[in-house]
Amino acid sequence: MIVDSAVILAGGFGTRLQSVVNDLPKPMATVANRPFLEYVLDNLLIFNIKKVVLSVGYLAEAIISHFGNSYKGMDISYSVEDTPLGTGGAIKYSLQKISSNYCFVLNGDSFFDIDFNRLEKTFFDNNADIILSLRQIENADRYGCVEIDNNNIITSFVEKGAKSGAGLINGGIYLLKKSILENFPEKFSFEKDFLEKTNKKIYTEIFTGNFIDIGVPKDYLSIASAGLKTHHYPYNSLFLDRDGVINVRIIGGYVTKTSEFEFIDKAKEAIGILSCYFKHIFVVTNQQGIGKGLMTATDADDIHNYMISSIKKNGGKIDKVYICPALAAENHIDRKPNPGMAVKAAKDFPDVDFNNSFMAGDSQSDIDFGKNAGMKTISIGSEMLGANHNFSSLHDFSQFIINNSL
Repeated sequence: MIVDSAVILAGGFGTRLQSVVNDLPKPMATVANRPFLEYVLDNLLIFNIKKVVLSVGYLAEAIISHFGNSYKGMDISYSVEDTPLGTGGAIKYSLQKISSNYCFVLNGDSFFDIDFNRLEKTFFDNNADIILSLRQIENADRYGCVEIDNNNIITSFVEKGAKSGAGLINGGIYLLKKSILENFPEKFSFEKDFLEKTNKKIYTEIFTGNFIDIGVPKDYLSIASAGLKTHHYPYNSLFLDRDGVINVRIIGGYVTKTSEFEFIDKAKEAIGILSCYFKHIFVVTNQQGIGKGLMTATDADDIHNYMISSIKKNGGKIDKVYICPALAAENHIDRKPNPGMAVKAAKDFPDVDFNNSFMAGDSQSDIDFGKNAGMKTISIGSEMLGANHNFSSLHDFSQFIINNSL
């Protein structure tokens, strides 16, 4: 993508949501134990957005203290409103921190699963000043509608409640030239004072992805426990070896209890980043320490529950851990390099596609396991025979994938 910057409006009072969330700014409302704003940022990360300006006001410190200056390698800065500037004023003020000529603009209290590449392509193909995302919904009266011509250019905006039934609504994601707001005052409404009055052509793209507005308590409660899923993962599944990749390997021994489990530096953060690019992440690990009687299956469960919860706190995910306690001499189908654990994952998660999946490990058996399952392979640490890619650590792999395609 050409555009790598975005402004997110995250400073609203959230009046409608006060009955459900009254001690946080709307974008920090908890969704499946994570702030809603993290989902918005994760979706931007997939499309290689590297710089985000958060426009904050109400309870700004809750956002600033949580995110700091970076999120999963994304540069975060803040535009703080001492007094409310309106949506237009907030955007204009925030754009001072954007160095490029173009910028995406989003609302921090809504999630719209769109293809940013397509929005950008239409924008530049038409040499547009602004383009916005649209969503067809069944009941548009609570939002107001957008009417377009045969070239997908906006012809009019219809007020809330003026039209019942299905219609196109403004999805709240824009791509614009910075210069279009330079002659506007310090305080104004982006929707009322610019979109509805401008004589510039406003181009649009219609998307069908998931649309959630948490400013409406009913919408928020519908996803508060379940979380949000995006449909734009570039890759299907990532299979990870454990010892030597996620945690420090005990030379000549086994990690037998939680107190012995030590994360490799930046491994948790790396999995947080990789979770934005892979639909599924699995851990596949030979654990013959169980077969040797040095630990129990319950010990392994305790270790993995600790590992998963720690990764989750860093914005990452592990869909499931697969282990093989069998001894090496048994040549069990589930023991790497045999592909049994990958086969189990495909049965548990029928959408697993080995052709678009990767195995990352620090031993030759990991690489052979991936190849036996039909995956591409990544060696971590030292180079392994036949590996498709080589990285010094899981963190280096995560940094590579932000800027490159595998």
